Amino acid sequence: YTTKEKIMRYFIAHLPKGPIEKYHHELVQEVAGRFSLAVSAGYFPTHFTIKAPFEISDISEVKNELEKFATSHLALPYAVHNFKHFSDRVVFLNVDLPQKTTKIVIELQHALKEIPPLSWSDYEPQRNFHITIAKNLSGNFENIWAYLNQKDVPLFDLSLDNITLLRKENGKWVVDTIYPLHP
Repeated sequence: YTTKEKIMRYFIAHLPKGPIEKYHHELVQEVAGRFSLAVSAGYFPTHFTIKAPFEISDISEVKNELEKFATSHLALPYAVHNFKHFSDRVVFLNVDLPQKTTKIVIELQHALKEIPPLSWSDYEPQRNFHITIAKNLSGNFENIWAYLNQKDVPLFDLSLDNITLLRKENGKWVVDTIYPLHP
């Protein structure tokens, strides 16, 4: 008797805490409502991606690597500052990582790259860290961009104090495990 291993979909991110969560959620709802866009942010918490979605049947090696990383690194500062975009496809909050913080994120990505079953896209490891406001802009990019540029420039000073494994469940991304980085 053999059982077929269940393949699950995951991604690895940082979940910022505090006022930015409310700000991001409200901004996503506001832009989606004003420009008749589907709200994708309801399907996952406020985050910036460290490792894009992947499918795997046994997540234990990934969890071990994340645990090892979290216990050997301290929380580091970063900022969310300004609105930016990828061509006319995605508008987002810009994540500004200082050099030292960038170095540890890249270190984590390289450690994850050593895990054979993980697949990596052409856009990885990621370097343009961001918190998506809206994507699939339905030809509305110019209007959305003009609207965002009328708003006060967001500025949040934050701490990279967790690495989080998220799992797709019933069409939504849910937190599987949070790995805290200590202050």
